[in-house]
Amino acid sequence: MENMTGTYDLIVIGTGSAGGTAAKAARKKGWEVAIIDERPYGGTCPQRGCDPKKVLVGISEIYDDAKRTQGIGIQGEVNLSWNDLKAFKETFTDPVPEQVEDSFKKSGIMTYHGIATFIDANQVQVGDQVLRGNKIVIATGAKPSNLPIEGAEHLVTSDDFFELEDLPDRILFVGGGYITFEFAHLCARLGKDVIILHRGRHVLESFDHEITNKLIEITKDLGVDVHVGTDVLSIQERNDGGYKLNVKKFDHEHEFNADLVIHGAGRTPNVEQLNLGKAGIVTSE
Repeated sequence: MENMTGTYDLIVIGTGSAGGTAAKAARKKGWEVAIIDERPYGGTCPQRGCDPKKVLVGISEIYDDAKRTQGIGIQGEVNLSWNDLKAFKETFTDPVPEQVEDSFKKSGIMTYHGIATFIDANQVQVGDQVLRGNKIVIATGAKPSNLPIEGAEHLVTSDDFFELEDLPDRILFVGGGYITFEFAHLCARLGKDVIILHRGRHVLESFDHEITNKLIEITKDLGVDVHVGTDVLSIQERNDGGYKLNVKKFDHEHEFNADLVIHGAGRTPNVEQLNLGKAGIVTSE
């Protein structure tokens, strides 16, 4: 049975930087505020995005600099360890949910956990609780785009990547965005065989092509195999636990094999579960 839990001046859906900023600003004005999240509090950036990525990539760049300067002041063997990187990353990410939620509570903001769905323009349901808000802010961020590829369920997302216990020897990225390149450089520095398959003619298509061409040059110098104009048709699991990818490149079909296939083909608004139509919100495809 649904329970009417409370009425608020503002309800915020999402506890990342955008949602948190809106909630605290309203609370400072004396508003009654509630905030909701279906995942651990804090949002993508400090837990599954910018911050852990900077930790991992930053250390890998230090390693790369050390390798490049051996013999001109740096001596001795330098090694890069995924397990050590992951453990260090977790010293930053693990405390985030509790710290963020405690911060909201100390500000007098009511916190709720669960999937929020609109009942109408001023009411949302969270589990068996119904909250009413004079205003509602949607700050649910983005999620990996759904790809029209047969076997897309075999893709590992960038969220999943951070939690992998081990990295296999052959890693393939679908999509040529900046997340792909940062992770690909990290994997290459860890000694993995890395392939990038990008559908368009140019990677990072919104960036200057002279810059992206230089990026591809540097990426190839790290040993990464980059293919543009390559459309992934299907992903099939092999008997050995790896994956076979059937692709089309310039009207010719090819096959690639990998132990891990990572989704790097863009993100889309994370609004599927909100039932936006009930709030009178029309969305495009």
